[in-house]
Amino acid sequence: MTGVVSRWYRSIVQRYAPTPRRPFEYPVNRYYAHRVDPVLTWLADRLGLSPNTVTLLSLAAGLIATAAVFERQFAWAAVAIQLHHLLDGADGNLARARQMTSEFGRRLDIATDQIVRFCLFGSLALVAQLPAWLGVAMMATLYLDIALVAWVVRPCMQRHRLVRSRWKQWFMDRGLMPGFDIFTLYLIVSLCLLAGSPEAAVIMVTILKTIDWSYRLKECWTTMRHPHRNAPER
Repeated sequence: MTGVVSRWYRSIVQRYAPTPRRPFEYPVNRYYAHRVDPVLTWLADRLGLSPNTVTLLSLAAGLIATAAVFERQFAWAAVAIQLHHLLDGADGNLARARQMTSEFGRRLDIATDQIVRFCLFGSLALVAQLPAWLGVAMMATLYLDIALVAWVVRPCMQRHRLVRSRWKQWFMDRGLMPGFDIFTLYLIVSLCLLAGSPEAAVIMVTILKTIDWSYRLKECWTTMRHPHRNAPER
């Protein structure tokens, strides 16, 4: 029985799991999400769902998570957050497997991600029994990260090869990107909610995301001090 399941899983991974589209992956995706979302992709394909329908299901899961946070049903919220994460990977897997990628699908995916991000973290800020400034700080650092990546980090990477520290380069040599991307934050939030503490989620997100964009700014600053290293990153 185990052998049958193993062969079935290998077959769906071969069909639905994307070959690396980026040279580096966040650990939470490599070791967790990309090992689970092929199963949801297979299920969606068997049900005849379109990639855009899966995207909308991902949106629904994120909004259910938001509602569960407001109702203080934290365990259900944690499950719904992870379902959102996994479906967010499954829609792209399905689109590529069926050769149905489109500009509309890409924009829909971006829009739904932003809606869930705002609603979910906003609900945490409102429900957590913390000073209001901490909730504001969490929302501010999340959106400051988006702005800095678009206006500072990405343009710097397009013009220069970033100077990496040795510890970070060690991970990157192995195809991993250490950091706190949105899906890593979703996992941390889910674990905090399973522990019944939206307060811990707000504090952790605020601290970790601030560390994340601060370190990326430091990399850009260090790189700009070495203008002779001007080969762009891809």
